[in-house]
Amino acid sequence: MKRIKLLFTFFICFNAVFSQNSLRAYLDIKKFQTTKQENYIEVFNKINANSLEYLENKNFHLQAKVKINYSIYKGDSIYTQYTDTIFSTEIIDSIYNDLYCIKTIPLKPGSYKIKVDYLDLNNKKMLEPTSNILLFEIKTDENSDLTISNIQIADFIVKTKTRNQFSKYGFDVFPHLGNYISSECNNLPIYFEVYNKRNINQNIIIKYEIRNSETNKEIYSFNDSSIVIKGSLTPLIHTIDIRNIPTGSYTLNISESGNLKKSNFDFYRLNENPLEQDYKNKILDPNFHKSLTNDSLFFFAKSLMPIMYNDDQKILLKILKEVDTTKIRNFIEQFWIKTASTNNPFDEWINYKRQVILIEKLYKTHNVHGFETERGRVYLKYGPPTAIKSKETSPSEYPYEIWQYDKIKNFSNKRFVFYNPDIVGNNYRLLHSDMLGEIKNFKWPGFLTKRNNSTINVDDPLEGGFDHFGGQSRDVYNQY
Repeated sequence: MKRIKLLFTFFICFNAVFSQNSLRAYLDIKKFQTTKQENYIEVFNKINANSLEYLENKNFHLQAKVKINYSIYKGDSIYTQYTDTIFSTEIIDSIYNDLYCIKTIPLKPGSYKIKVDYLDLNNKKMLEPTSNILLFEIKTDENSDLTISNIQIADFIVKTKTRNQFSKYGFDVFPHLGNYISSECNNLPIYFEVYNKRNINQNIIIKYEIRNSETNKEIYSFNDSSIVIKGSLTPLIHTIDIRNIPTGSYTLNISESGNLKKSNFDFYRLNENPLEQDYKNKILDPNFHKSLTNDSLFFFAKSLMPIMYNDDQKILLKILKEVDTTKIRNFIEQFWIKTASTNNPFDEWINYKRQVILIEKLYKTHNVHGFETERGRVYLKYGPPTAIKSKETSPSEYPYEIWQYDKIKNFSNKRFVFYNPDIVGNNYRLLHSDMLGEIKNFKWPGFLTKRNNSTINVDDPLEGGFDHFGGQSRDVYNQY
């Protein structure tokens, strides 16, 4: 079984712009339709208040001023352009609020590129704007009477009192830019629109579900009672309780029991306060019980660490300290029920157990279990490598292994470089990998060089990166 734990940085689909002049801006787009079924995009801009220069205005208050230029490309040609100048709120009592700008741009179906330029008009040192580019496509579905817009995640949604740039059909939707949902967020407000080509009032059932992106297991599901779709456009708001959703990567799906196409939103959830289950009173599968003898129970429980998120690790460590064998067995069972990618969690556990036994034989040292070593961790987390190139002796380099993975989940051609600076023993350390979320050290060839020259410290990244003579590791790495 191959597993991958994605960092939230992989999952963030909005763009963040960081200028050498310190301006920090965040960009996202969502696709909607008008009541006349005309397509448009909403471009969301958020500019960090502390990254701007402030000057006194005519009221003798400090205020920031930013110019935003939008260029829409179709192919290599500019399709349309817009320019906005926005002002911060006046600074009173040293309170700085981030700047928001939402731009509505009508577009016909097709493939586009949007380039957004930001210029701090108060910063005289900022001669050139910072820019960002997003690619997107607007499609039409001629075969469906009911369609659904993009899902807009919000920080909060309130009824409109005075119309403003956040107002949409009687509600102010304050957008949450990006796909990272922090531990402080217990509820997820969402906004979306349903479009009815027939323009006839009808009742539908909307289904909300959240699935684990790795296992595709449904962990949250809720059906709205009958909703009346009025006219050609119906705005819908829903709040999802996510307080019990553990750390991980997920997909929110919204669909209708009839012909409404599914709309989805990928996000990464950080939950530093996971809900601990009552593992003492869970009903235990006899198969799990038989597979875990008392003398190996703690060993196999700890062997799950390489494939766990931090919240599960914290719970497991707490249970291990209690030395309650029933709780430990139940935890292992519930972990596999929750994370198995198939309908046979016991079979996946047995396959994983075999891998743990294998790497114990391959990588165990005199005081470290195989799953605690770097090679063991990588093997259990990503599965067996496609190929391994190793060199145990060399006049110029420490012993090393280069692991090649043709495929890890959605990633292709990933490599891991392990080395043994102790020369003796079996404790290889991970030196470099191009896999997302793993240590990256692009000076790794220098670190493999033996200390033949006492003036070079291979443990210093500023010195260890020098090219060296006599080593073959770089050539082996590039052969893959």
